[in-house]
Amino acid sequence: MSASPECMDQVRFIACYYTFPGCDRSTSVLRPKKFCKESCLHFTNECSRFVNAWKEILLPSYPEKAALFSCLEKPSRNAGESPECVYYDRKESVEKEDCVYLDGSSYYGNISVTASNIPCQTWTDQCPHRHTMNKTYPELNNANNYCRNPQNSGKQPWCFTTDKNKRWEYCDIPKCISVDGSYSNWSLNGTCNVICGDGFETWSRECNNPEPKYGGRNCSHLGKPVEYRQCTKKPCVVNGGYSSWNLSSQCNVTCGQEVEIWRRSCNNPTPKNGGRNCTVLGEDIKRIICERRPCPIDGNYSNWTTSSACSVTCGVGYQIWFRECDNPPPTYGGKDCSKYGKDKDSRPCHLRHCSVTSRSAKVIRIAYGVCVPIIIMAIGFFLIRKRNVLMKRFKRADRKFIELYCILILIIFYVHDLCRI
Repeated sequence: MSASPECMDQVRFIACYYTFPGCDRSTSVLRPKKFCKESCLHFTNECSRFVNAWKEILLPSYPEKAALFSCLEKPSRNAGESPECVYYDRKESVEKEDCVYLDGSSYYGNISVTASNIPCQTWTDQCPHRHTMNKTYPELNNANNYCRNPQNSGKQPWCFTTDKNKRWEYCDIPKCISVDGSYSNWSLNGTCNVICGDGFETWSRECNNPEPKYGGRNCSHLGKPVEYRQCTKKPCVVNGGYSSWNLSSQCNVTCGQEVEIWRRSCNNPTPKNGGRNCTVLGEDIKRIICERRPCPIDGNYSNWTTSSACSVTCGVGYQIWFRECDNPPPTYGGKDCSKYGKDKDSRPCHLRHCSVTSRSAKVIRIAYGVCVPIIIMAIGFFLIRKRNVLMKRFKRADRKFIELYCILILIIFYVHDLCRI
C-alpha cells in the first residue's frame, strides 16, 4: 500500500504524538495535550487509505481507539484554549495551493493585498514593520509580499501591511472547492497465493483518480480498495488417508472365542492426481480376538481298565472292569458321562481247569490206575493175535487197517484224558 510523502510525514507525526503526546500543565492534574481538529481532518483526507485500513483492522479488537478518528470532537486551533492543541506543521513538500483550505497554511498563491485592500509588506523587508518571520519561518523565502499563513500562525493567510498604522491584516482569498476522490483501475499485487489448486490473488486500487482534496470525500463509499479474487493453478497432488475403523464382522458367539474383523477405507482423503495410496499408512483390515465365557464341555469315558484279579483261581469266575469320565472331563457346566453307560462292569474270567480233591476224585484216580493197564494189555493182546493179519494188510497198504489203527490210538488217549479228570 503506497502513500504520498505528505501522508507518511503525518503518520510519523501522529505516531510520535501518541507515543510522546506532550504534557498539559495548565491544571494541577497532568494530562496529555489534545490533538487539533484541523490536523485530524487533514490526516484523514490525506491518508484515507490508511485510516480505512486501520478502522477495519484496529477497531473490532480495540473499540476504545475510535477516538483517534473522531476529528469533530477535537478542539480547534487558536480557539482560546490553554494550552494550545498539538498541530501538524506541513512542510514545503506540501502541494502549493492558490486557494484557502482550512487555515490556509498550504496557500502559495500570488494575492498580495489584505481584505481591506492594503498592499502587503514584503516578508524580507523590515519597514514599515519590523519582524523576524523570515528567519523563524523558512517557508517564507521567496514569498515576496504574497499572503501566507507561516507555521499556522493565524486562522487564515495574512501579511504585514504597508500601512504603518496597521501592522497586519488577514487576506481575502477564495476558499478551495472540495474534490471527492475516485479510484484508479484495479492492479494485481503479486501472484496467486498457491502453487496448485484454488487460491486467491490480491487486487488493489488507489484513491488517486483524483485524490480527495479540500474536505472532499474519500473513496470509501465507492467500495473497498482491496479485493481477493480466485485463481486456479494445476491440480494439487493429494495423498490418500484412512477413514476411521469400522466393524465389518462382529462376534456372534455366546461362549468361547471368535475373531472380529475391522476395516477402514482410503477415502480421507481419496488419493488424487498421482498422490500415494494408503499402503504406507498400514493395513486396511485388522482382526481382533473377542472372548466370551468358556463354552461347556461334555465329559467322555476313557478306555476300560481292570484293577482286580479274577474272583477264582481256577475254572470260571468274574472280574471287575472300570473306566474314568476324563476323556475329556466335564467342565464349565458340561454333561457327565452317564449317557454313555456305567463306569463299572463285571466280566467272566476263565482260568485253568481246577484239580479234583474230593472222595469221588480218589475213586476216579484208582479207576484210572486200573483202566490204563487194562487198556494197554487189551491192545497188546489184540495186536499179538492179529499180528500176522496186520503185517499182511500193512504190506498191502490196506487203507482201512490204517484208519482202524489210528482210531484205536485216539481212543487210548481219550480214555487217558478221562481218567485224569
